[in-house]
Amino acid sequence: MERLTIRNGDGAWDVPLRDDDGVYIPSQEIIDRLAAYEDTGLEPEEVESCKAALAGREIAKITKFDGISIEALKEIAKAYQEGRLLVLPCKVGDTAWRIFNGEITRLTIVSVSFNDHIKPRVRVECLPFCRFYWNDVFGKTVFLAREAAEAAMEALQKA
Repeated sequence: MERLTIRNGDGAWDVPLRDDDGVYIPSQEIIDRLAAYEDTGLEPEEVESCKAALAGREIAKITKFDGISIEALKEIAKAYQEGRLLVLPCKVGDTAWRIFNGEITRLTIVSVSFNDHIKPRVRVECLPFCRFYWNDVFGKTVFLAREAAEAAMEALQKA
């Protein structure tokens, strides 16, 4: 909607249509638009409430978010609230970087599983063959970005 009003220097609303003597000249468009607004019988606050209600109605029509159904997202949220949701740190096929014997080795993740024999831990198996618990090594000797592994190696060498 194009505005028909502007803020004047005092911060009050004004209409930019004036004659040479500075007298306001109402245009038919302004009169028609004001009449249409007044015909609604709504005050400005009520108009804002209507806009919010319409937005809510449109949101309620959403059935998917990023290709996941709202019902599935509700199940995920419930599992999270109940402490049943586990987000794995990586997936099969991802690359990880391991500091071992003073060198940085590239690893390919071949298995990610959850192990709860003693305490909740994520077990990762990689090629070239190595196996570790993610909770114990991530951010210390195993990283998902080579740059992070290099920074950690520098810190270890300085210590």
